[in-house]
Amino acid sequence: MKTFYTVDRARTLSPGQVLSPFRNGVSEEPFRTFLDDLFPNGISRHGQQYLENPNCAFSSREGALELYFEEVRKRCYQELPSRFESIFCCESADEAIEMRGMLHNPGVPIFEVKVDGSIHRANMSLLNNVGSILSLSHRAHEYWQGVEGGVDQGPVWEIIAKLPVEVGQRIR
Repeated sequence: MKTFYTVDRARTLSPGQVLSPFRNGVSEEPFRTFLDDLFPNGISRHGQQYLENPNCAFSSREGALELYFEEVRKRCYQELPSRFESIFCCESADEAIEMRGMLHNPGVPIFEVKVDGSIHRANMSLLNNVGSILSLSHRAHEYWQGVEGGVDQGPVWEIIAKLPVEVGQRIR
């Protein structure tokens, strides 16, 4: 089992909690069946935010970007965990503290996350829609390949950990 660290922006985590994929929010057909076909084991809170939330229209940059990166993963990197089925972590407590600052959430807690399943290390700086569609496609492939990529500000590494995971101790 590996230990990573997550910034609890929603302030919903507690030590010993097991985060599992879930299903809720979509009851109308054909969307319920469609979502179950796409993610038969369920989705994460991140997945719910983008897939089930009617306030996250496809026209939003973040929603379109998430969907595009997921389509690239499904087509070319199926062995890697989906962002829609995962929690996002840092490799060290110090990186999590830095991430908390980058997210402009200085007071939110940071927890250990115990991971036994599939993970992927990716440069989250590549998750942007700057430039042409060709450059977006290139960044999406670099993201899923786990390379540093050609971003000016340098890499910001994230660990994508497929659920279920166990929440460890609060460290900050």
